[in-house]
Amino acid sequence: NRHLLMERLSHSIKVADRNKSEIALLFLDLDRFKIINDSLGHRIGDELLLEVAGKLVKVLRTSDSVSRWGGDEFVMLLEDIKSTEDIDIIVEKIITELAKPTIVSGHRLHVSTSVGIARFPQNGKDCQSLLKHADISMYHAKEQGVGKYCYFNSSMLNKSVQRLSMEMHVHKAFEDSDFFLVYQPQVSSNGEKLIGFEALIRWKLNGAFVPPNKFLQIIEDVGLMHQLSLWVLEEACTQNMRWQQAGFAPIKISINLPPSFIIQPQCLQNIHSVLNDTGLAPEYLEIELTENTFLGSRLIAGPILQSLKDLGISIAIDDFGTGYSCMSYLQDLPIGTLKIDGSFVKGLGRSQANEGIVRSIITLGKSLDMQIVAECVETEKQLAILKKMDCDIIQGYLFSKPLTAENAERYLASRQVKKGLNRAS
Repeated sequence: NRHLLMERLSHSIKVADRNKSEIALLFLDLDRFKIINDSLGHRIGDELLLEVAGKLVKVLRTSDSVSRWGGDEFVMLLEDIKSTEDIDIIVEKIITELAKPTIVSGHRLHVSTSVGIARFPQNGKDCQSLLKHADISMYHAKEQGVGKYCYFNSSMLNKSVQRLSMEMHVHKAFEDSDFFLVYQPQVSSNGEKLIGFEALIRWKLNGAFVPPNKFLQIIEDVGLMHQLSLWVLEEACTQNMRWQQAGFAPIKISINLPPSFIIQPQCLQNIHSVLNDTGLAPEYLEIELTENTFLGSRLIAGPILQSLKDLGISIAIDDFGTGYSCMSYLQDLPIGTLKIDGSFVKGLGRSQANEGIVRSIITLGKSLDMQIVAECVETEKQLAILKKMDCDIIQGYLFSKPLTAENAERYLASRQVKKGLNRAS
């Protein structure tokens, strides 16, 4: 199939060159396929790929071709293209069709696709150039989020080199243990009690901080996310125990774990082992997940989360309101905390519509007996509005920026002494 596509591409290039016409090569990568494949097994994954191939064939015109390129990648050849509008119509049909739920062996699965597009003759005049440029533009589409497509342009070549360089730096950062954690306080809305800290990963490259959204996806792509997640879990739990051993009253530490970690068969064992090794009691650990954890993985994640709760670990939903649109998981899953996404918090006091969203989230959470955390609180005005709405916990620069472990300990000491909280003997 792949060989035949290359032969057809080569022939199409010759015909297009002779007729002074255009062709387009699409490089498709399925978003979240790895999570489904790892959690449900390769048989389900293979069946899903067959279903996807069937959907692609339905969308294509009779003159077009499709081939599975490898793994969860497909390549499509569109011939006799008159304009970019022709390509847009087909690509948008593909994205819409693949976004529809697919039933495989009783599992209702959600996948989407990222599409890179290279055109002949604008973006290459031979098979290898078109494939390379379509592949590069696919990665740029992925950076924009799931279900996006992107046309190749020459500036992407420099960005491709930069990405390769970043991948090498990431590998070296693991070898040199360059990643570290900072801790942002979570404080009761009345400001009287330190509830805990959220552990956040940081990385300095050549003396400058690299934003997490610039390196975490690369870590996922190169297959190191599980290793990083384990390290974050171990480091955060160890640090929390250091504070307790220093005589401070126990507090909760929150960590972010990706969907790929939660749905791994070894997830429970890994978390249990870290708690045993560090000595941290489960009630002082909170795991934060994004809503997208439940997109296509809800049946797998549910029992795992319930087991974690049974162990005594708290479950929080981070960035609430920006992801999975189906709210039924809130009552079906053992979630104890909702964290309102910072984009909503930042808009408080600026529009009634935004305040309505935040109020609705708080009301929803309260009706389900959940604690509510507001992220990115920076002003007294935002705090006043949140207190009036009965928000439980505040996190943001108004109380403190993320702190190194040493400075977090100083903050902990000042809060416990200042507020008269008990210290362990």
